[in-house]
Amino acid sequence: MARVVTLEKAVEAVPGLSFHELYTGLRSGKYPGYRAGGPRGKWIVDLDMLEARIKELMEENVKRKESQDILQYEKIRRVQ
Repeated sequence: MARVVTLEKAVEAVPGLSFHELYTGLRSGKYPGYRAGGPRGKWIVDLDMLEARIKELMEENVKRKESQDILQYEKIRRVQ
């Protein structure tokens, strides 16, 4: 069963995620959600989908960090 909540409840349910980050992420499409009731309606978030998306972003971040570390040590750089 899907756990569907409002934006405010989603911020309470997901530790470490601020209201501003979630709100701007929903508006930009970074996080899954929809606005019920038109342009001035409330944001509705499925917590399972949100947590899955956060996990994807974390995995991408780790992979990017690992690839940057490898490239940084193998590449010749100019020292200033």
